[in-house]
Amino acid sequence: NLIGTTDGTWLSINSQPVAYYHTSTVEDEDGGYTISGYVPAMLNGEQVELILIFSEEDPYGYVAGALPVYGEDDATAKGLIDINDGDTIDFICDYYSYGGDYIDSYYLGEAMTVDGDLKISNTYVGDDFLALYRFTDIYGQHYWSEPVPVD
Repeated sequence: NLIGTTDGTWLSINSQPVAYYHTSTVEDEDGGYTISGYVPAMLNGEQVELILIFSEEDPYGYVAGALPVYGEDDATAKGLIDINDGDTIDFICDYYSYGGDYIDSYYLGEAMTVDGDLKISNTYVGDDFLALYRFTDIYGQHYWSEPVPVD
């Protein structure tokens, strides 16, 4: 069963709901796990992906750093950028039509100035939202799930 449920909360950084994209889950033989994903953002005016890591040692997760985004040419940066006090972060989200077609990207919430560690949590967003999964097959075709039911 690939469809989960939701309780009206959403992944947040410093209580700001963000667009989160899961990229991998790795489990080892001893029951350990590492879940990786990213949050699209602008860091001091540069487009980045904030890398989030969750594991059995850190189940609430942490922001490992920022990976620069170079554009549509599939170039990938080799190292993470540290996030420091005084840095400015603008979170980005994508907007899709009801048919699942990409429309545009927008800033999500207010710009944030980093002051200490970035804290990952779940923030209540209410019951008036839709959460969906987007699946990509081996040919690069995208498919959307039905909306996830609210508990």
